[in-house]
Amino acid sequence: MADRPPTQLRLLLVEDSEDDALLLRRLLHRGGYTLSTFERVDTPEAMRAALADQTWDIVITDYSMPRFDGMTALAIFKESGQDIPFFVVSGIIGEDVAVAAMKAGAHDYIMKGNLNRLLPAIQRELEEHRVRHARREAEDQLRKLSLAVEQSPNAIFITNLQGEIEYINPRFTETTGYTKAETLGRTPRLLQSGLTPPATYESLRQQLEAGHEWRGELLNRRKSGETYWSSITIAPIKNAAGVTTHYVAIEEDITERKLAEEALRDSEARFRQLVEHAADALFVVDPHGRVVNVNQQTCTSLGYTREELMGMAIADIDVEFRPQPDFETWFERNLDQTGTISGRHQRKDGTTFPVEVRMGYFDMGGRKYILALARDMTERELMQAELERYAGQLANLVDERTRQLSRTMEQLQAILNNSSDAIALARPNGDIIAANPAFERLFDFRVQTAIEQILDVIPEPQHLEKASHALFDVLEHGRGARVEVSLVRSDSRSIDVDIALTPVKTQTGALDGIVLSLRDITHLKEIDRFKTRFVANAAHDLANPIANLKLQIYALRASPARLEYHLTALEAQTRRLENLVNDLRMLSQLDRGAVQFHMESLDLGALIEEVVVTHAAQAESKQQTVHLNVADHLPLILGDRSKLERVIANLFANAVNYTPIGGAIDVDVDRDEDQVRLTVSDTGIGIEAADQPRIFERFYRSDGAKLSGVEGTGLGLSIVKEIVDTHNGRVTVESTPGQGSTFSVYLPCAQAR
Repeated sequence: MADRPPTQLRLLLVEDSEDDALLLRRLLHRGGYTLSTFERVDTPEAMRAALADQTWDIVITDYSMPRFDGMTALAIFKESGQDIPFFVVSGIIGEDVAVAAMKAGAHDYIMKGNLNRLLPAIQRELEEHRVRHARREAEDQLRKLSLAVEQSPNAIFITNLQGEIEYINPRFTETTGYTKAETLGRTPRLLQSGLTPPATYESLRQQLEAGHEWRGELLNRRKSGETYWSSITIAPIKNAAGVTTHYVAIEEDITERKLAEEALRDSEARFRQLVEHAADALFVVDPHGRVVNVNQQTCTSLGYTREELMGMAIADIDVEFRPQPDFETWFERNLDQTGTISGRHQRKDGTTFPVEVRMGYFDMGGRKYILALARDMTERELMQAELERYAGQLANLVDERTRQLSRTMEQLQAILNNSSDAIALARPNGDIIAANPAFERLFDFRVQTAIEQILDVIPEPQHLEKASHALFDVLEHGRGARVEVSLVRSDSRSIDVDIALTPVKTQTGALDGIVLSLRDITHLKEIDRFKTRFVANAAHDLANPIANLKLQIYALRASPARLEYHLTALEAQTRRLENLVNDLRMLSQLDRGAVQFHMESLDLGALIEEVVVTHAAQAESKQQTVHLNVADHLPLILGDRSKLERVIANLFANAVNYTPIGGAIDVDVDRDEDQVRLTVSDTGIGIEAADQPRIFERFYRSDGAKLSGVEGTGLGLSIVKEIVDTHNGRVTVESTPGQGSTFSVYLPCAQAR
């Protein structure tokens, strides 16, 4: 009632008698009350509706009515939760009933024969209601103030007149790092960094001693030693007599703001550029609703030029924006407010699209303007429609998940079916219950019913014994086992396999099945065998020159007079040994990728001429004829000069060594499409057809080469192939025994690369 004259009254009357209601209204009128709102009800439903629809100052109810009674009305009133005076008026109420009504929550009861008590009772209860309301508001205000201090985003502390801190809020600890235990009883000097000018503190002291508030900025130090800027307000707290009893300080950490202000100055140009190229449309609107500035995105989204948009009414752009009663009034009413609204913008071609507009106000030249950012929400509408569509599909997800699980099982089956490993699943007793196609192809029904049948296809006794022990371990003890054996395939071919027997156990540890897996490791065994042969051949080729060296040393000691002869023999054996070591070192480096290839543009014809001329003396010593044919205008190749010299020298030297006295050697260089081809042909002993596929293997020498008497390591051609392969080329051989051999090297042209 604080917002209306005291004589006005809003009355809800629960009464079935119109006459009694009229009598009550006259009584209130004579008592100086004007009923600004009045309603009479006589049913529970009508009373509930009235309490819900209107605000009342008092409720008066008759105790006894044909369809209603005062105690029920009191119960309905208490359900509504309203805190206003409630009076019971009756002509027949007894004292015990009246006491019960008061205990139930009625503020007073009045006998109809003594209605003169009603007016002072109303005045009394209204005054008590006002006092209760004011007290609650004061308590609420105090609670809010206390919460505001505790939850304040600013650090707050209170000191006594001696400067000793008596209170800090949680934000103080967050800002400074000092806990309440570390702060209470100490002075704010614990925050001083020594970097704030003394004049600032002197100004602070003078203002506070004069009883005034002080505002300023201090460079303080946290507990961690880190400095920070604070904007601080310190004000005296005075008692009712106006005497200062304490000081309250409100401190805001403005370190980031200080940095931001500096950064803001540096980034204004970048910001303007960002706004101009922002993905959202930007409008600046004057107080009359006219566009005064836009960014490029606005022009793009609406299809207007910037000049066409200048001065256009915002209502002509947003077809759903209709400010009431007019834009100027709406502008003043919403001044300095920010918010987001939804709208629909209209393009120049008449089409529309949904937007979300964020609006704010700013000052420019002493005048207020609206800054609006409009985001095209077409995608969100489409997403909303898509979400609704998805919602309709939720019922199908369970079925889809079931299908996915089924597909997963099918995929697992496909993996097993397409695995190159032979896999079978057996029961704990060894009976096979499932096998993949690779298993069936490997054994062709020879191992069909039980995993023990695998023993039938292992021919070697030693391997058979290993496999038997492994089967016993898994079948009898449930222990996994792995062995490598040789077995005979269904096509009668012998292969090396790695057999893995893996027990499948239940959660209790009981054997539930056995997985038998066989992997063909024949190629790995071949590699091991090749390594063994490699070591044997290397040892053999090293042993021969070493034995010869020993023999020559013995002969030298026996006949020192033939020193020159023995030294010449020793040098020959040393060169052979050195060549072997160099070849081995080269192959090792090629295998490890440690050989550096220095690629450059080369004229292969010129390079071949140099190498042939250098080694021509070998052919001349055997009276061999050398023909060198280099085609004109050959393209350049990209290669390593020294490595290619070695390739040419090796092929030329082999042609000389394996061609008899008086034979012929042809060296040709020409172009073959996008490659340059080097061909070295001789009229030598030739190579058997069976030896040609292995001629480039390491340490391999054909029987003809061994019988020729020409010494060699069997590594030269393998090095040739490694070098040519590294140049992305290829080397081939064609040979007829007794007629000669032709080696061809193909290297890509530089432009082809």
